[in-house]
Amino acid sequence: TAVALSHPRCAAAVYSRPGEAYLLLANLDGEAHEVTCTLRPEKLPCPIAKLAAATMVSGGGADLNVGQLIGEGTKITIPGDDVILVRVR
Repeated sequence: TAVALSHPRCAAAVYSRPGEAYLLLANLDGEAHEVTCTLRPEKLPCPIAKLAAATMVSGGGADLNVGQLIGEGTKITIPGDDVILVRVR
């Protein structure tokens, strides 16, 4: 429940350790989807008290707006049958 995605054919897996986490965002559909991704850092297996940065490791390496990610969510386009890796710390 730490990560919510707005599309029913998309899924997330979370890998965390103290101070950082990796979010694997998957699109299980053949077509690309723009999804709203929302993170609840307090619900991570290793909670992060103050999130300082979020970066898409794959999919262009763009920095994400932390305030949006933990607030109303940020828009991310996930290609069809593909995954995006996001690092948060």
